[in-house]
Amino acid sequence: KTANGSAEAAVGSLPQVLLGDASVEGAQVAFIEDEQLGDSALLGMSVLGRFYITLDDKNNQLTLRSK
Repeated sequence: KTANGSAEAAVGSLPQVLLGDASVEGAQVAFIEDEQLGDSALLGMSVLGRFYITLDDKNNQLTLRSK
C-alpha cells in the first residue's frame, strides 16, 4: 500500500542503500511502476525506520541521523 492506495509490486531486498554518508544493509524493497506512484520516488520505513528523522516543513527539508 502507498499513500496513493494499493499498487502491484515486485518485492525483494537490496544488499545496500546509500544515503549520503549513511549505508543501509539488506533493505526490503518494492519495485512499483512510476505511474502508480504519481511519478514520485518513495522511500519506505524499511529504510527510514533505521534513522532518527527530523522534518522541517517550513524549509521543505528532511534530516536523517543514524540510530
